[in-house]
Amino acid sequence: MKQARALIKKYRGRPSIPRTAKEMLEKSKDRKFWTVELADGLKLGKNNVSIWGSRRQYGYGQTVARLLYFYKATSVQLTPVFAMMMNPTGGIVGPANKSLWVGDVHDSIVCHAIVHDSFGYLYTFHKLGPGYNYLNTFVVQKSSSPLCCQFQGWYYSTLILKRWRMLGDKGRDRRKMFIALKGKIPNLQTHEELELTTAFSRRLVNRASTVQIDDTEIIDLDAIPETPTPPATPTTATSIIAMSSEKRISM
Repeated sequence: MKQARALIKKYRGRPSIPRTAKEMLEKSKDRKFWTVELADGLKLGKNNVSIWGSRRQYGYGQTVARLLYFYKATSVQLTPVFAMMMNPTGGIVGPANKSLWVGDVHDSIVCHAIVHDSFGYLYTFHKLGPGYNYLNTFVVQKSSSPLCCQFQGWYYSTLILKRWRMLGDKGRDRRKMFIALKGKIPNLQTHEELELTTAFSRRLVNRASTVQIDDTEIIDLDAIPETPTPPATPTTATSIIAMSSEKRISM
């Protein structure tokens, strides 16, 4: 109810917003009433539909999944797809569904938005982590405020992208080169590693290969020695030549 009142206050004046908190809670139960304002971050606006399945959204989901596991909110690390579905607007440069800059992950402001929204989600919905001030730097706003650590995070992400030479057009060109070379890189797994993997699979299959003859004796088939290979015999061609030679001598 408290959150419903906060949403009414946030989107006051819009025709899609119910007038009372009780009415909002009732409409929230049926997905057909979900508008961008009513879902409040769970539904992308028309201008941000292209965010679905993008690298920035996947990066946001991956960051959230790692943070939830790091702070022990989950016993296993969630898949990035599941994590980003909990807050599809994560990674958008701007408040909620309002995008101020599109760009891609080679723009420092986009990388900052991914991390900023991840820590903000963790603090807002799970009360975990440092909040929006993920750099733990000096800020005027509270860590619970989305305005916190904006310029500091943007600057720091710029330094990181420059360090790895992945900023802007230079980073995009490097990524294209990597994708082009990726298909030409040979498999680094050696024949010995493949043989070890195959042998391990054989052991798993043959581990339970036992036969019970009666109620007391169990024979392990793997423990039975193999039949020795008979010594090699002369080839057929050699035997025929020897026999024909003996016949000629006797004649």
